[in-house]
Amino acid sequence: MQEVASSIDRYQVVRRIGAGGMGVVYEADDVERGQKVALKTISNPDVEKIYQLKREFRALADLSHPNLVALYDLVVVADSCFFTMELLDGVDLLTYLWGRKVEDPAELVTTTLTPMPPGFEGAPGEGESITLTSPQPTPCDIDRLRHALPQLARGLHALHSAGKIHRDVKPSNIQVTSDGRVVLLDFGLVAELERRQGADGMIVGTVAYMAPEQCAGDVQLSAAADWYGLGVVVFQALTGRLPFEGVPTRVLFEKQTEPAPRPSRLVQHVPRDLDDLCAELLEREPADRPTGAQLLHRLGVADTDRMAAPMVTVSREGGFAGRTAELATLEAALEPLAVKRASVALVRAPSGMGKTALVTRFLERLRSTNPNALLLHGRCLDREDVPYKAMDPLIDELSDWWLGLAPKQAQALLPRDAYLLPTLFPVLDRVPAIADAPRTRVVADPQARRTHAFGALRETLQRLGDRHTVVLFLDDMQWVDRDTTALLADLMRAPDPPPVLLVLATRSEGGAPVVDLVRRMDAAQRLIDLGPLSVDAATAIAVSHLGEDNRETAEQLVREADGSPLFLIELARYLHGRSVADVAGKGLDAMLAERIGGLGETARAIAEIVAVAGEPMTRSALGAISAVPPAELSRQLSLLRAQRVVRMSGSRAEDTIEPYHARVRSAVLNQLDNEHRARHHRALAIALSGKGSAEQLARHWYGAGDLEHAAGHARRAGDEARAKLDFDLSSRWYAIALEGPQWTDAERRALRTQLADALADAGRPREAAEQFLVAASGADAATTLELRRRAAGSLLQSGYVAEGLELTRTVLAGVGLTMARTPLRGLIAMVVRRAWLRIRGLGFRPRSLAEISQAELTRVDVCEGVSFGLALVDTFRSMDFGTRFLLSALRLGERWRVSRAIALETDFLAATAKSARAVRLLDRLEQLTATLDEVPAHAQLLTTRGFVDFFVHARFRRALGHFSEAIASYRAVVGRAGFELDTVSMFCCWALYYLGEIGELSRRVPAMAEAAARNGNRYTAVTLRCAFPIAWLARFEPDAIEAEIDAALGSWSSSDGSYQLQHLFALAWRLGLSLYRRRPEDLTPRIAAECKRIRRSLVDRPPMQGVVLQSTLLRHAVACARHAPPGSSRRREALAEARGHLRRFPRRSLPVIAYVSQLFDGLIADADGRPEEAIARYRAAIPGLDRHDTHLYANAARDRLGRLIGGDEGAALRAGVRAWLDRESVREPDTILDMLLPGPPSV
Repeated sequence: MQEVASSIDRYQVVRRIGAGGMGVVYEADDVERGQKVALKTISNPDVEKIYQLKREFRALADLSHPNLVALYDLVVVADSCFFTMELLDGVDLLTYLWGRKVEDPAELVTTTLTPMPPGFEGAPGEGESITLTSPQPTPCDIDRLRHALPQLARGLHALHSAGKIHRDVKPSNIQVTSDGRVVLLDFGLVAELERRQGADGMIVGTVAYMAPEQCAGDVQLSAAADWYGLGVVVFQALTGRLPFEGVPTRVLFEKQTEPAPRPSRLVQHVPRDLDDLCAELLEREPADRPTGAQLLHRLGVADTDRMAAPMVTVSREGGFAGRTAELATLEAALEPLAVKRASVALVRAPSGMGKTALVTRFLERLRSTNPNALLLHGRCLDREDVPYKAMDPLIDELSDWWLGLAPKQAQALLPRDAYLLPTLFPVLDRVPAIADAPRTRVVADPQARRTHAFGALRETLQRLGDRHTVVLFLDDMQWVDRDTTALLADLMRAPDPPPVLLVLATRSEGGAPVVDLVRRMDAAQRLIDLGPLSVDAATAIAVSHLGEDNRETAEQLVREADGSPLFLIELARYLHGRSVADVAGKGLDAMLAERIGGLGETARAIAEIVAVAGEPMTRSALGAISAVPPAELSRQLSLLRAQRVVRMSGSRAEDTIEPYHARVRSAVLNQLDNEHRARHHRALAIALSGKGSAEQLARHWYGAGDLEHAAGHARRAGDEARAKLDFDLSSRWYAIALEGPQWTDAERRALRTQLADALADAGRPREAAEQFLVAASGADAATTLELRRRAAGSLLQSGYVAEGLELTRTVLAGVGLTMARTPLRGLIAMVVRRAWLRIRGLGFRPRSLAEISQAELTRVDVCEGVSFGLALVDTFRSMDFGTRFLLSALRLGERWRVSRAIALETDFLAATAKSARAVRLLDRLEQLTATLDEVPAHAQLLTTRGFVDFFVHARFRRALGHFSEAIASYRAVVGRAGFELDTVSMFCCWALYYLGEIGELSRRVPAMAEAAARNGNRYTAVTLRCAFPIAWLARFEPDAIEAEIDAALGSWSSSDGSYQLQHLFALAWRLGLSLYRRRPEDLTPRIAAECKRIRRSLVDRPPMQGVVLQSTLLRHAVACARHAPPGSSRRREALAEARGHLRRFPRRSLPVIAYVSQLFDGLIADADGRPEEAIARYRAAIPGLDRHDTHLYANAARDRLGRLIGGDEGAALRAGVRAWLDRESVREPDTILDMLLPGPPSV
């Protein structure tokens, strides 16, 4: 409410301009915008007049056209209501055409009629004048009339194109500015000028200018009524009088019975074409008058002209087809109303995607099928300062509906505190039942009064919901105000909110507060994210605009529009008046650029500045940069807004302006040559100097081509982005800063190192390595060694193992270290060092960084880098360097590095099933972390807790919780998207796999893999593709997935041909895919050779990795046995292989292994024809698997058990499994189950 009240202080009245029957117009200064405006308010305001003014403003607020007066802002506060509009500096039309001011209105009706002389015959040619014997010539300047008429016609046609009728076209409502622009005013904004039946049955309006059908009280008026009014204006301009005169009753009668005279019968020198046009406009029958298109054609306005800049565009989505699923969701949102429950549906989409069209179609269908439905519509307008502005127009509609009820029905809806309703919405005082409601209580406190008023509206909606199917639709909720948010939250709060359907529509951009509001509501909730149209639906819309004969052209437009209904319709409109050949080769960008260009040089320049700015900019800044005067800026912005070139957050000086859509910005920028673009950037940079952010100044100086100015700001922008943990942005600014010519070698090296650090933290280690190596060039020995160490670590962590190892050996040599030549030697070295570590213990003498040399730090850090880089590649050489890292960190004594080394050692102990030692080390890490100030320490601790829960306890749910919390900490506090975050994210995926949450896995893994590939992070991309093919089975066929595995491994080859963990995963999933295809023997020939290489590389030695490989081989062997003929040697051989793999399970290392072994023992018995034993094993395994969160295999076991035991119990078990698979959106449930636990081939 304070925002609304402040709007009054924004305007300072200068003088009174004029007054009508209801309103007064003032000239006022808009202090916010720094411009003069016309301010229209109401004399003697009452709720009816306020209602009328609001309704008419909202009906036309989206219109903008050069020949229609521009509306700015609507303000309602207490009992006051006004709106502001463009202040024109011209004269009325007749003054312009006659060259003199008509002071006395009576002068217009006292001219003596001079009849056509008897015997006059003949018709002059086009453009010739008719000569009369009367000496009286036309008072009109014909050239000025020919200049004004096309503009008037364009303005009216624009109004009609928006579905509106002016209803009061007359000279006093037409102004001509000093530069010759003709502007139509007061289009239906004042109640007495509107065609409607009053209480006394009289028609309200200006009789002299009304069409015959309007005089007859026809409520179904068409655009022809306005063309008649234009005809009267032309007649009056040419003759100096009206076609019908006298008292109103006589004029009303004659218009119904007499033809209008021709102007040429009254005055001399009337051109024939104007005489004919006037006569046709004044035809009694609407169908006999020219249409807008015909009139524009006769006046020489080309189709392309009126369909481009002069054509109004209404800023609402239009066109509808498809959206079947979304309509079904909205219809389903009605279901709770049947049981008297509240329901809310949120429709969210980018600009121009058809939110309003979707809900409108839903409401139309509901209205046609449910006559008892009460459908009310509200909308947030960014240019309104009105309390509860989203709900205000909806309550206006409710007041109309309530007024139409019989008195008893109206009374039945009254809540207890009905008298308080007008304190929220004064328009409700129009309803007699409310106006006469008794005062049920005296409430002095304003807050308490508002609370009771909210309660009264809530009760009203409850009563409405009990009697009708009530749908409340609030559009454009991205502009929602605090008042509306508070009201909606109260209306839909628990307990027992009214049984209505609340439909909210918002743009995706800026829609987060609306989502938060919906979450607080006690109602059934549905979210509809509206995406691009399907090709079929888009084609249907295009064909509806172009016709079936132009289907090929329609299909071309569909391809160009890329699923946007807005752009599709704009392209279709662009074709009007043009041939297909005219637009051949032109796409949406060309159309948008041409249309923007057609708006005029000033509008185009403003659009260019807004596009080049690259972010929302304030109105005041735009005015300063463009040097456009405030009043003209408002008019041009109004035009650009209505043409969907820009969008605005409001009308104040500090409210923002930005391109309506990214595609609009692209179209504008693509039309700018480098010189124009640089000029705009320079203007923006100069305007922002001293007040703009480092990022803004860097961007615009860089765009202007001034690298020296840009570089300093870019470095500051990079530092600021890094402080905000936005490392991608930080890296972009550092790269730009490096282009500056002013840096010394030392400064450039430091800047490049900052760039490399940002790239590493952004999850782009390959690029980071390249920058570290460039920075190392020319540096001193110690700096070179450190930068190469960091480059080597980045290469290893990004999966460039061969290059990383080669560089690592160089760095190790520089600090006197070596790397074991094979994984086996690495294992032996690790065992020896761990033995020494157990003897030595974990004691250390703390030292600060100030006491430690860079050479000492590099020696320790290189061990950490190698260990991290090889962790999911070469396990034992990684563990060897992990132990080295711990020993050297303890010697160094720097607490943060000691904690990192203990965390890494704990992780390795957990992964190798050294459970007791892992738990002891975790306890030591907990104590040490409590003493640390380093920001990443808590995320590191959470990660290690997760590893202990994952490997030691097989508590996958708890591990997922720790990992998820660690990820949140890395992102929010540490901010990095590097190796640690990637690794923890992958372990989240493994936890999800064992938990059986295949749906979530399918959502996460592809996105993570694509992001990793995009950033050049081979390690993450390859590991995900090899370890989680199950995540792609919902979308792709096995052949495509296997091709992905092949491609991933093809990019992973090591220089010595050794196998890494990624090869083990790839083999496991190739076997899994062969089971999915039900062709297990396809992979049999490859198994021996692959397993030999895996064993040689020791990849399967850690317990969990061994279980993965052996369980997959066991399942493959069982599948082969199932597919072999009963009693065959292959069947016996395959079952023997399965038993051999089961014996190789590391039974005592992991707590869940005992239950996994029982599961697979049952699977072998099942395949071997021993069902009773299989049933017993399955029954024993399932509770243990569930207890250890291994729900994936527990559910697969339930399915196998259900098949074996049959009956009701078996059916119930299988039904539960199917419900799980349905929840997880598994595409082929039976196939997935057989892949996990192979059944008979016939299943």
